[in-house]
Amino acid sequence: MISPVKAFRLQMGYTQEAFAPLLGISPSTLSLIESDNASMSAKVAARFGYLQKQSMGEKARAEADLPGFEVLREKHMQESNLYLRQLKSDKQDMLNKLEKKVAQWTHKYNKALYDLQLAEQMIAYTLANDPLSDLLNGYQLERFQALHVLTQISNQQPEIAMVKIAGLKQELRSIKAMLGKKRKFLGLPEPNKLSATPPPDIPSLPTPPLPPAAFGDDAIT
Repeated sequence: MISPVKAFRLQMGYTQEAFAPLLGISPSTLSLIESDNASMSAKVAARFGYLQKQSMGEKARAEADLPGFEVLREKHMQESNLYLRQLKSDKQDMLNKLEKKVAQWTHKYNKALYDLQLAEQMIAYTLANDPLSDLLNGYQLERFQALHVLTQISNQQPEIAMVKIAGLKQELRSIKAMLGKKRKFLGLPEPNKLSATPPPDIPSLPTPPLPPAAFGDDAIT
């Protein structure tokens, strides 16, 4: 069985040559004490006890410097809440930009569709009543311009933007649920729910007729 002196020395990482002076003895005497071939004097025993107490004090101070579970949990909750709130803000900004863009597309698309229908009606009326009228060329130009706008909006693939909007809304619901679970974990009260009426969904865009080949693929701004 290993002696308490040797066990302490090994625990502290000392060699016999380095530990013996701390006890005020020679390495050979320390070797005899560790092998139970000699006993410690009262003075050596007192020094050994002092070293043990000093070691325990340093260990206690080191453990006291370590943060406790409550501190670590609070730090984790604060950091994770900050991350989730920033993520929620970023996703909301992306959602707002996409919804604004789709709303602009919808407005332009509906106006161009109305202009196209009106131009075709005027072309049909003019051909039936006054085919030689100078207004006919203007109506045809308005028809081509409306077709151009409709095609350019469709080329920007608004349906993909709608899919992204749906995905962002789902992500925001998930983030909100995670924040709610953290509040329950901490024992915090639920925030007051606002009874606001949700905005209506943006209508989907119809498929436009194909434009004449004379028009290019320049994007609508």
